[in-house]
Amino acid sequence: MGDSLNNNDEYTDNLENVQVSSVENSKSKKFKIPKFHKALFCFSMAVIMGLTGYNMFLSYCINRNKYFSNDNLFDGNSISDDISDEEIQSIVSDLEEKLGCEIVEANTEAYCLLNAISDNRFLNETEKEHFYKYIDLIIDNPYLDKEEVYNSLLNVTIHNYLLRPSGVSNSTQGDYGYKNKIIRIFNNSNQNTIGHEGIHCIFSTEKTQNLPQYFDEGMTELLNNEYCSDKPFYELYNYPFEVSAVKMLCEITSSDTVLKAFTYGDMNIIAEDLANTCGSSVEEADEALEKFALTFDRFKSDDFDFRDEEARLDFCEAWEYFDKCCAALFSDDAEKNSYYYYSILIMNMFFDDPYQCYSDDLVEHGYEEKAYFSSKLKQKIIEDDKEDENAKLLVKSSQNAQN
Repeated sequence: MGDSLNNNDEYTDNLENVQVSSVENSKSKKFKIPKFHKALFCFSMAVIMGLTGYNMFLSYCINRNKYFSNDNLFDGNSISDDISDEEIQSIVSDLEEKLGCEIVEANTEAYCLLNAISDNRFLNETEKEHFYKYIDLIIDNPYLDKEEVYNSLLNVTIHNYLLRPSGVSNSTQGDYGYKNKIIRIFNNSNQNTIGHEGIHCIFSTEKTQNLPQYFDEGMTELLNNEYCSDKPFYELYNYPFEVSAVKMLCEITSSDTVLKAFTYGDMNIIAEDLANTCGSSVEEADEALEKFALTFDRFKSDDFDFRDEEARLDFCEAWEYFDKCCAALFSDDAEKNSYYYYSILIMNMFFDDPYQCYSDDLVEHGYEEKAYFSSKLKQKIIEDDKEDENAKLLVKSSQNAQN
């Protein structure tokens, strides 16, 4: 009996030890991280640190003193007298072979700008191919400072960021620094982004830094659409309101006036044109343009309220002036259609869901296929219209023959 009691006591002691051990084991298991999770965590941290280090390296490259080449074929807006005819002919021959085209004498200077791309030490061949596409844009613009453009094309660099740097908005797909001549592309953005920033590279100068943001971005995107995009009239995702604003200004001034203002970085050129059309003072035109720009600045701000009375009043006063210009310029209502079309699109900024409303209007009214700057696109539209007209005449002739 005693042995039985002793065994029982021993059993009880063992049971208590097992229970205590089980509790301790359960506590230790509760805080134990599986090996797989540890490995995954370490791998994730290594990737993040690697990408962060890569971004820091790019930032170092951007912030260090980049060596710029000062070689230039141009002096002001024409080829330098120091460049011989033989050198020019050699450059032209190389470009003809590289681009697979024949360069006519009238376009020699424009094509010589592309020599800067050929000599660029920072771009790879794929990136250079993209910049060669700007030749028609260069040919169509008589206001470019070719010496400055050559310098920009010779020294431009493209950096692709795998991680978005701190301080860069999530909506920003790329940017261009006109001082360091660096295009930054974020999160593997598409070719449209490179095209947009490349045009900034061509046009950005000290003077253009003072342009209103809506005008700078709207013009850049419009030029990118007309010269580089296979959908030149599809303006929904990248600066749609800004592009519509630029087209509206083209309607009440002229494409040439708007291009000149953009290239020279001088909104006063547009103000003078508007004043002449409307019969007002330049100051009045300038005030309307400033209120129009202020509307876009408010729209892009995080705290924009589309119900704000002051914002609506400024916008209406600017629009009242533009309407006067339109009325003075066009006597036929049909000629006003494009102006009113873009007016309707821009006014969607004051709705609760502006981009959706913009899209709805495009679906309702359709895209207006009208070129403002590209001479090739203008010619294509004329040819397409002729083909449509000939097709209609053919159908009508066939119907008459059957009758």
